[in-house]
Amino acid sequence: MTEQDQGQDKNPEQAAPAPEKKEKRQLSLNVVSNKEHRGFGAGTIDLSAVSCVIIDQGEAYIDVGAMHAKSKVEKGIKFSPDKETVPNGRLCWIVWVAVDRNEDGSYYAGATACPMLVDTEARRGWKILAQ
Repeated sequence: MTEQDQGQDKNPEQAAPAPEKKEKRQLSLNVVSNKEHRGFGAGTIDLSAVSCVIIDQGEAYIDVGAMHAKSKVEKGIKFSPDKETVPNGRLCWIVWVAVDRNEDGSYYAGATACPMLVDTEARRGWKILAQ
């Protein structure tokens, strides 16, 4: 009997089942709004406590559209990760400010900012949010 013949004689039910692979849950950014989150990934960001401030040409203003890249400055602009594509861009900033509350009242919980170059006439821009 050859090895092939022996393999055909085996009962498939007798073969050892392959061990099940458990998928490892990946830690990710959880975003919720007005909901208490418990369980895996607890420590979420509640976007209702984050405000977006745009700084453009010396003026700072709140623009809620910046949360989804739809601020007044960003609308109609095609953004590129290559800074060289926007040689005539003006410098603007997006600043995200988080506010939280404890027994003493409200406080600034954190802030981060991202520079961007915007050329409104050419409808081109540069920004890298991960920076």
